[in-house]
Amino acid sequence: MSVQRVYIAPNCNLRVEGLGGDGGTLNLITYFECQFYHNQAKITGGRDLLIHLIQAVGAYAQGVQLGQPVIVHVGAVTLKPEATCHTLHVTLDDALGGTAAASPEALETHLSLVQLFDLVESLDQLCGDRHSIAELKPFLDVEPFIPRPSIAHRALPAIIGISSFVVLAGIIFLVPPPEPKPAEPIAPKIETPK
Repeated sequence: MSVQRVYIAPNCNLRVEGLGGDGGTLNLITYFECQFYHNQAKITGGRDLLIHLIQAVGAYAQGVQLGQPVIVHVGAVTLKPEATCHTLHVTLDDALGGTAAASPEALETHLSLVQLFDLVESLDQLCGDRHSIAELKPFLDVEPFIPRPSIAHRALPAIIGISSFVVLAGIIFLVPPPEPKPAEPIAPKIETPK
């Protein structure tokens, strides 16, 4: 039985089609379409592209929330930060499982922060739908996409701290201790009455 689900957010519309079972449960995704309202761009594809889109958008959104937007590339989906927007690039030929053509069809759209999180909301609605495929889970791990600093960069603050302590200890060791001054005897003052 053919099943269709629609997930609507203010800036995008996600429609998923597939084969279903009892109670209208979506068991197999055959097609999806994600349309943005600001420029009428449509991402269309199958199950693999949808999973790549969920993973890329989830990881990228986590990076944005952490204040570290990084370039995220998952399968045929790439998200990268720009000066004033976020660029979503999807290579549709690769995503549909076709052979590499001489000129694969690609879609590139620029999303504001609100439009990006509307896309996240639509994908979260799909992943949270209990009548949807259980394997669709939001992808929230941004770790694989954050560049790792080298050991030298991570150890640099500790090295600077230890060397500063050693230099300061050396300087204090070279400073001579103060010489004690002999105490001057204090003569008692006796006042005589006049």
